[in-house]
Amino acid sequence: MNTMKTFLILFKTESTPFSSKVRLAYINEWNDWIQKLRITGSFQSGSFFLKERELVISGVGSETKSYTPKSHKDILRGYMLFEAEDIKEAAEIVKQCPVFSRGGEVSVRELDSLQLQ
Repeated sequence: MNTMKTFLILFKTESTPFSSKVRLAYINEWNDWIQKLRITGSFQSGSFFLKERELVISGVGSETKSYTPKSHKDILRGYMLFEAEDIKEAAEIVKQCPVFSRGGEVSVRELDSLQLQ
C-alpha cells in the first residue's frame, strides 16, 4: 500500500536582477536539487520560473484586476508537486531548496486525497 502523500510547495522570492553568470549558477542549483528529488521518486512536477505579471479575478461579478505585490514575500515565483510520507518529511525535503540562498520563503501544503473529476 502506498503511504506517500502529495504536497504542493509555493516558492516566493524578491525580484532581484541576475547577471547571466549568477542566473546560470542558480538554475544549475535548481536542476541539481530537482534531479535528487527525481532519483528518490519524490518529484512530480513544477516550475520555479513563473512570470511576474499576475491577474486576480474575484467576486460574484468576476472582477479582473492586475495584482501588484506589496513586498517580496508576496511574489509567487514557482510551485512544485512532490511526494513525502508526511508533512515533517516534506519540510525536511524543502529545507534543501535553493530558494533560501536568495532569501526566499516556501509554503508547504498537503493536498487532500479528494480528486476532482
